[in-house]
Amino acid sequence: MTSISQKISNKENGILSRLSLIFLGNIDNLKLAEKIYISASFVAFVSTILGFIWNYIIGLSFYLNLIVGIIMILYVILYYLARIKKKYFPTVMFIVSQFGLALTWISSAGISGSVLPFFLVSIAPLLSISKPRVHIIYLLINLLNISILLFIEQSKYSNIIIQYPDKFTGELDVLFSFILSLILTYAYIHILILGYNKENSTVYSQKEELESLNANKDKFFSIIAHDLRGPFTGIAELTKLMADESMNLSKEELQRLSKKVSQSANSTYGLLENLLSYALVNQGLIKYVPEDISLKIFASTHLEALKDFADNKSIHTENKIDNSIKVNADIFMLQTILRNLIMNAIKFTPTGGDIYIDARKIDNNFVEVIVGDNGIGMSPSIIENIFNMGKQTRRTGTENEASSGLGLLLVKEFVNQHNGSISVESTEVRGSLFKFTIKQAYKPMLA
Repeated sequence: MTSISQKISNKENGILSRLSLIFLGNIDNLKLAEKIYISASFVAFVSTILGFIWNYIIGLSFYLNLIVGIIMILYVILYYLARIKKKYFPTVMFIVSQFGLALTWISSAGISGSVLPFFLVSIAPLLSISKPRVHIIYLLINLLNISILLFIEQSKYSNIIIQYPDKFTGELDVLFSFILSLILTYAYIHILILGYNKENSTVYSQKEELESLNANKDKFFSIIAHDLRGPFTGIAELTKLMADESMNLSKEELQRLSKKVSQSANSTYGLLENLLSYALVNQGLIKYVPEDISLKIFASTHLEALKDFADNKSIHTENKIDNSIKVNADIFMLQTILRNLIMNAIKFTPTGGDIYIDARKIDNNFVEVIVGDNGIGMSPSIIENIFNMGKQTRRTGTENEASSGLGLLLVKEFVNQHNGSISVESTEVRGSLFKFTIKQAYKPMLA
């Protein structure tokens, strides 16, 4: 039953959305008060059209129809200015409605006629969209208008109140007006509910976005505090030892310390590069500029650039990519993707391990690139949160190499920029496979 009612509700919302787009335009990006104003001006002129037609059908006075026609034209102008020009005049609409209601009162039997409910119906939307300081003025004018009309009706000038041709016509008009006022009240309440729900949805989305931004901020502070402080502390201590003449370090010991300083500096430099790239991505300053690339040559260049890190752990690296595979990618982004995935594999592969990079065409448009290792692997909980900025997945490498997790976030971001996807397959102790897809080159490249 729930699913059936849900389908009916979705269908109704779909119809209402289409009608709203036709008559009110695209109002999603407007403020709630602006939505209500456009809707109210539309409902006002539609109701005057219906009133004009109804008055003609039941044969009410020519003067009444002339008044309704003039008011209808004024409402059309206000609707046009709101819908097309995005100009809003709630006070003018209030004056038009009060003037129109007063003349209609006089032209259709006064208190015995059908106008009284519309005094309430007409003022409700205007109170919800106008500034609070004018509310009391609107209410007093509305009350004063009714009071003056009642006074006229009870005075010696009561003969200006035009009566219905007969009792049946009067009762029919009152019934029609009552039904119309119910419809207008429903329409107004429905617009309020839809607008409120939309505003609520927007606030909720903004809340989620702010929470995500806060998580990013906290992650950055954590990275800066932990992952930069550690390496710099190590560099400071190592260089202090090297500079201390009383230590009488041998050449071999100096080389060993220099090697550690170099590794720490390179690791810190890589982290700084990732921090800078991630900051630029979040500010929208990195533009996606794809070009056709020979993947094997490109991957070999970056394997070679990281060879010292692999050699330090006696890790064997292999490029298995076929020469024929070409991709269409942004050079900077693809370089960042490969550098981070290869560096990640080196960190979590023990001494004497193996790392490889491979690729295969998976359809006419995409290539799947694989970076694999036989390292320490990952647990399911780490895999689940590995691309989540707000979750803590930091762990050290097999030789205590620092790892912030920021590199993998950049990898995911840049793969997304290429309309690709990324996935991880890993078993603890057995190693990991990182797979991402990227578009094939648009046309064959010349050798």
